[in-house]
Amino acid sequence: MLLSFQTANANIVPSKAEGIQLGFPSYNVSSKGKLIKIRFNFPVVKTSGDLKTASRFIIGLDGNLEKGDLHAVRSGAGSFYISEELRNEGQPNSFYLSSRPINLGEFENLYSHLGQDARIKLENGCSYLNDGGVVEAMMNLLIGKYPQWEGFLSDPSVRGDASSLFKLCAENSKKVYIKDVQNTLNALGYNPGPVDGKWGNKSRIALQALFRDNDLVWEEKLTSNVFRKLRKPLGAEGEKLIGGDADDQYFDYEGHLDNVPKKLNQSTKITTVTHGLQADFTKKIQFCLIALNYLKGKIDGINGPKVKTAITEYLTSINKKTDDISNSDLLQYLTKDLAKIDNKEIRMNILSNLKWTDIKKAKLFKTLAPQEELSSKDFSGLEQNGFIFLIGKKIKIDSNQSFSGKTKVIILDSLISSGSRYRNEYNINFYSDSSLIVINSASASPKNAEAFNFTFSGSSSVLHINFKHSLSSPWQVAKNHRGHIQFLDSTCNVTLLKQSRNRLECENSDRLMIEPILPKGRFTVSLPSYQQVKTWESDTSLPWQISIKNSYVEHIDFAVGPGVNLTVENTKNFSGGWPMCCKGSGKISGLVSGKTFKNATWSVSSEKGRATLTLVNSSLGGMWPSAWGNYNFTIENSDLIDPSVGAQARMTIKNSSFDLIMVQDNAIVTISDSKLVNPNDESKKISAKDASRITLINVKGVKKRHVFESGSGRVIFK
Repeated sequence: MLLSFQTANANIVPSKAEGIQLGFPSYNVSSKGKLIKIRFNFPVVKTSGDLKTASRFIIGLDGNLEKGDLHAVRSGAGSFYISEELRNEGQPNSFYLSSRPINLGEFENLYSHLGQDARIKLENGCSYLNDGGVVEAMMNLLIGKYPQWEGFLSDPSVRGDASSLFKLCAENSKKVYIKDVQNTLNALGYNPGPVDGKWGNKSRIALQALFRDNDLVWEEKLTSNVFRKLRKPLGAEGEKLIGGDADDQYFDYEGHLDNVPKKLNQSTKITTVTHGLQADFTKKIQFCLIALNYLKGKIDGINGPKVKTAITEYLTSINKKTDDISNSDLLQYLTKDLAKIDNKEIRMNILSNLKWTDIKKAKLFKTLAPQEELSSKDFSGLEQNGFIFLIGKKIKIDSNQSFSGKTKVIILDSLISSGSRYRNEYNINFYSDSSLIVINSASASPKNAEAFNFTFSGSSSVLHINFKHSLSSPWQVAKNHRGHIQFLDSTCNVTLLKQSRNRLECENSDRLMIEPILPKGRFTVSLPSYQQVKTWESDTSLPWQISIKNSYVEHIDFAVGPGVNLTVENTKNFSGGWPMCCKGSGKISGLVSGKTFKNATWSVSSEKGRATLTLVNSSLGGMWPSAWGNYNFTIENSDLIDPSVGAQARMTIKNSSFDLIMVQDNAIVTISDSKLVNPNDESKKISAKDASRITLINVKGVKKRHVFESGSGRVIFK
């Protein structure tokens, strides 16, 4: 069985007879004066046809005990040959890596000189150690072995230095490798775009064309052996493009041959570590085995004994032998079988078998370090047997996408950001029996970007595990939804539209905000707000089953629309909605945040019915009114969160505060003698689109940078 890496540099699996395997490293610490050295010694097995040879690869960290820091990555002497002009003075056979040689281009010169095998070892060694969990575990093991340096090794800043340095090494070695691939594609007449070390759409498309023209099966894995074959038409020019020596050379400190690979018996075994792009493939295998109930454990990209046992058990169950199956075949079989079972069984298997760690948002952002950028426009092209795996990616939501049938989108170890120019510009929609599973990921959008939506309809299924974000991006919407939405150790935010009849579970959420849009009827509720909640269940009179456990609830925003009569009792900072539709007009006043109302009622009506809100011993945290379909809404002396107006409606806001506002579809809004809350927040927007108009008269805090106009929408200052 492959699942040992051939290279982490790009994306194609070669024959299983060729490749390099790095075993789990041993480690040691030594010091001299104020200097300290940490070294990791990887055993290496190279397979070429029927021949296996063994060697070693040593890489580590240099530090200063007095300063309490680690300042460089250094290879061990004898790991590979370094020519005289690239050597460090006094240390002829090791290289020194920090931000300085990278900025000066010295690292790129060195890396370009190295042979393919040395590159594989360097990148995979750094990539394996570029894992916060691995660094933590290694440091703890070193403390057990070398207690005299416990203070230094346990220092959080020292551990942070280690993670940063290995990340620097992994990222830059990958960048140079990608440049080599791009140069080769250019030389062969395939346009990969700029030679910039970034693996984007143009590079991938060019490589796919090269594979197609060479009758190679596209498996999205590029190894050194395949790369050499692709360069053959270039002859000597191809060797110049890649640089370095064709094979590894091994020298000691004096420049004499040392550590020459020894021939191994064909039956020699080595436990391999996997990471980088190969680790992403292993994570796909782990996910499928967990979801099919063959594996219990983490999705960590490490092809350990448990994974291998689970693979063997699975293949035995389908009457296949391990040695007869390639990586791509294994994934094909797994996804085909997984597609046969329903979302509920997959959910139960994941919850029963997956082990994960609840990581706080700030730490999660630091831990995740994806390199490959991916646009939501690329999602559909990644589907395989109904599965779209997005693993270790920087995902930008910059288009509308829809998934139906039984399509499953799996997002692991990724960072997601919004490309929306205005609120809700882009929607990722899940219909029918499709599903979204997000594990160990985070979302944060750049300044001046607005929220995108995950929208769920039909019987689609949602499972978030350790998915943290800022509550606003993504926003999540249940629309005509009859499925199951579950958030575990995740930020919980969702709008429940009145046509939905779904089940929502939020457990151990760091932040929670739910917006249920009530159907017609009379309701009385008492709601938690800005507090830790041990357990809260929705009333059986509501159309949704809402369960909250051990979560921090910011607010639950019941919306009062036409035909709804809502009484809120004994609730602090109730932040509700007031969506009014169709012909009619209404006026409300005095919805002031922070004030406790003993017994106060507000009411407006339209042709669809009357909307009434009563507060009993309760206070407001702000309201979010909206108007659609020719409704004329006037709001005075109130604190508003984010009004929205559309479909030829009108809204007048006087002597009030507001957070942001979006107006579209020929709607007209006038705001006077009011103020914008938190004007220094660059995400605040006053958005006018689709021939709508916003007129601002004596509105404090509004700057030109807050304004967004689209189409013929206009914001007018008076």
